[in-house]
Amino acid sequence: MVSRRIPIALAVACLTLLRATATIVPVPDLDKLVSTSHLIVLGELLTIEQGANRTVEANGTHAQVRADQGVLRIDDAISGSAGSPVRFETLVPQNAAVWQTPAQQIYGLFFLRTDDNGKTSLTDTYNAYIPVPHGVYGRGTTPMDRAISILAEMLTLPNNRSANSTALEFLEFSKSKATNNALRVGLETATNPELRIRIANALVLQGDATSLKYLKEVFLTGPGNAVSDQQQQILGNVMATSLEDPEAIPDLTALLDSYSVPIRRGAAQALRRTESPKAISGLIKALEDTDSQVRYWGVVGLAEVTGQEEWRPDQETFKAREPDYMSHWKEWARIRR
Repeated sequence: MVSRRIPIALAVACLTLLRATATIVPVPDLDKLVSTSHLIVLGELLTIEQGANRTVEANGTHAQVRADQGVLRIDDAISGSAGSPVRFETLVPQNAAVWQTPAQQIYGLFFLRTDDNGKTSLTDTYNAYIPVPHGVYGRGTTPMDRAISILAEMLTLPNNRSANSTALEFLEFSKSKATNNALRVGLETATNPELRIRIANALVLQGDATSLKYLKEVFLTGPGNAVSDQQQQILGNVMATSLEDPEAIPDLTALLDSYSVPIRRGAAQALRRTESPKAISGLIKALEDTDSQVRYWGVVGLAEVTGQEEWRPDQETFKAREPDYMSHWKEWARIRR
């Protein structure tokens, strides 16, 4: 554990100029938060009070901000050390409707760092803290392990969708092996079907095909297992762009029998991305699909796997000459048998 004694710390949030009409908030980067923070604490924000206005410079531009003052009680130091309470300042841009100041008495995980001049600031402009329910504690030997253990417990808390969603937002983009393990355990232990779909989606996003077995249970049993059209679309797109492990070929081939068109499209594209001859049977199966996009990716995959680039159309050419391509590949498949 890093030893940094900060009896009374002044935390100054990094300022980013926001436009209320068009602001892109980056996804949480848990790996970077943990690795760049000198102080990570679990505690309660006792007070937050509006401070005086001041002018600051950011990226060569001057802006008016409000310097809010807060006091944070520390219950547990996940990384580093500090006296409790910690006093901090956060700069809030004026006229920034999307900016959210931490709420008074919020309990959570706070990330801070100290610069060369000894000034402490919030590590990230947008994701400097994680609301955590009382009774959840960090376990493990490293700061990353302890932070992940908190999120892993939040992920499967019953009857707490807010905690579930917050945990998933911070876990799904992490590249840590411990995070992947937490998601796998979460998929097995969560009881909410919607949450399990979202966890499966997060695993697929990480290129982990282990969740496909659960997805087969959902998407091969008929629409009775209701998954929203939007979630089907998201999951299909993530499958199409994130999976390429040849070990996933049997499960991807099975998902070509799904009732969901987006899932079948994602499965066909993932089969193509494996670039494996073992995917040929699945790609041939895609040629018989009722959806033209599934058929298209079957054709493209076969052309790439077999090296027949002259029979690999772009989408416009496929639309114009689909019978020609289908005839070629079905005849190729017949001879191959």
